[in-house]
Amino acid sequence: MHELNASTRSIVERSDAVFLGGGNTFVLLDELRKSHFDELLIKMHHTGKILIGESAGALVLGPTIEPIRFIDEPERASELSEFTGLCLFPFLPAVHFGRSEYLEQYTSIIRAAFSLGLPMLALRDADSVWIRRGLMELRAA
Repeated sequence: MHELNASTRSIVERSDAVFLGGGNTFVLLDELRKSHFDELLIKMHHTGKILIGESAGALVLGPTIEPIRFIDEPERASELSEFTGLCLFPFLPAVHFGRSEYLEQYTSIIRAAFSLGLPMLALRDADSVWIRRGLMELRAA
């Protein structure tokens, strides 16, 4: 992904909502930064637009993606040297929590988040969290 062209930027700025999907969290954050789309998302958030994140898309909206190195592959984003997220909320959204294939990794993720002093919100695949005007609502499956 490269710098957003004026036409794409205009379309996104006129949109009421943006959806960020999943994939490798480190690659997503790297591409958001390279394209400066991260700056546009932050601006949209501050003007009241809706940002929807799923999996990696939710993780990049938080304060850091560093603890997720136990599930994703940071080496796939070799140019990414710093793991600070967009900081749109103050906790690590622990996505895919409870999945059997991630049980061992989540032990390491919890330890890493604890060592960083980072609050976590455990979210199973069917859970969602809505954050509006500083208020958070958990919708558990």
